[in-house]
Amino acid sequence: MNSKAFWISPAMEILNVKINHISEVIDNPEHFGLTYNYIKAIYNDEHEVLRTEGRARKRIIIDLIQQGWIRIREYPKRASWTVNVFEMNEQVLYVLNSWTNEMIHSGVSPFDEVVIDIPDKRKTYSMKEIS
Repeated sequence: MNSKAFWISPAMEILNVKINHISEVIDNPEHFGLTYNYIKAIYNDEHEVLRTEGRARKRIIIDLIQQGWIRIREYPKRASWTVNVFEMNEQVLYVLNSWTNEMIHSGVSPFDEVVIDIPDKRKTYSMKEIS
């Protein structure tokens, strides 16, 4: 079973991630409000090869999450999902409610675990609890 991954934009657009989150950003920087040169500069600053999953990737992803992007990754062997958000607010709750309803409707178990990772804490729910 292939794992699933998503970016959800601040405008609530759900994007399927084909390879990994950072590749999606590098391949479509303008969609994320970035430029290829900005991304390349961060990788150069960290002395890392483009697409490496190290410090540069972490900086870019944290920056996007602080701007309101939501990062979601499935871990199928554990029947769990990790959701990275900057803060929990009504808009994020609405987006996650819509996302979990869509996932359950597409066949994901309502009992899959969803770990919501906020900068200062982690909370665990089931898909059903969020939906």
